[in-house]
Amino acid sequence: MSSNNSIAAVLNTMDLMLAEARHLRAAGPDFLLVHRFRTPGIDYCEPGEEVFAVLLVQRGRKYQLPLAASQRLIFDYLAHSNIAQSSKQIEIGIRSDAFYQQHGMNAKSGKALVRQIPRSAVREHIKRLHRALVLVFQDANLPIDPRKVLVVTETVSNEVGYLLRATCRWTHLDLTAHDSQRFWK
Repeated sequence: MSSNNSIAAVLNTMDLMLAEARHLRAAGPDFLLVHRFRTPGIDYCEPGEEVFAVLLVQRGRKYQLPLAASQRLIFDYLAHSNIAQSSKQIEIGIRSDAFYQQHGMNAKSGKALVRQIPRSAVREHIKRLHRALVLVFQDANLPIDPRKVLVVTETVSNEVGYLLRATCRWTHLDLTAHDSQRFWK
């Protein structure tokens, strides 16, 4: 390979990396939220589904965030909003939304997957979400500060708001259908 070709290859790689960094700065990381136990034939989020997993999608690979059910619910809830919300707003929003109140009820397991997330616990769940983001960003080799993705915003009082700055998409698994395929490969 000539030196001109190798320099061109390095420059192309650098251009690609800079473009990727600009995209990440503008749109945030890309997350895929996996819901399961959907009603067959429904193509949108509805009560009774479970927030099964949160995945970081980077360069065609998927990295699962190591989250407990409560953190998956908070992540899903914040992913639906582009406005910072206080702990109380998050608690009320999750408590009043039928999707979260009937979380996982379609599983027919006889056990409810519903989680009560009190205002007093939101701060600790946000800390755990930050830790999970650190782990998944390290695994994906992304030099991103999780506090720039799951942002804690100050107000003029002593209250803080929480905002997810990311690109979020959802996929729905229908594990009761005869033609359903495994999600994990």
